[in-house]
Amino acid sequence: MKLLSRTKHVSHAVRPSLVAAVTLSAVASLAVLTWSTAGQALPRAPAEAATVGAPAAPVQPARVSGEVMVLLATQGDGGRSIDAAIGPLLQLGKPPFNAYSHWKLLDRKTVSLDRGKSTTFAVANGRSLQLTYAEVTADRRFRVSAAMLREDGSSLQKVNVVAATQEPFFLAGQKYQGGTLFIGITVKP
Repeated sequence: MKLLSRTKHVSHAVRPSLVAAVTLSAVASLAVLTWSTAGQALPRAPAEAATVGAPAAPVQPARVSGEVMVLLATQGDGGRSIDAAIGPLLQLGKPPFNAYSHWKLLDRKTVSLDRGKSTTFAVANGRSLQLTYAEVTADRRFRVSAAMLREDGSSLQKVNVVAATQEPFFLAGQKYQGGTLFIGITVKP
């Protein structure tokens, strides 16, 4: 059996009867050894051994920013139109967004989201949007909740999402000025 380390190639003879006894756990235990310059295996300290091969825990920033776009979607004649102020937003060409023919940007704001704390602000229809940043997941995405609040502060609509960096998610369905509000939320580190 041949083992490679970063600095030294070491060769060991293994009896055939022992080869069958090698299990995944035995192979995994090889990762907790360090090789000396003389070719001898030295055990690592327990704290160091526990981190070998494990992905680094994601950084948990105390604050991230979020871009919030409030969009008004309507259906009508005259072809498809998208307000240039919205910018490139590929989702508008896919279902369910493509069921609407006209898109207008009503508001765009950047908000700071502190981990574990809710941030609330008014949207175009007089209701409030509440955003809460919870954590960064192991795959480096953001766990966030978004809730549309009634005038009395109770939750009308709430979603919990795991959002990719720079990829918007949407809260939709509120009626406004003959159309439907779509609130796009993009989390940024």
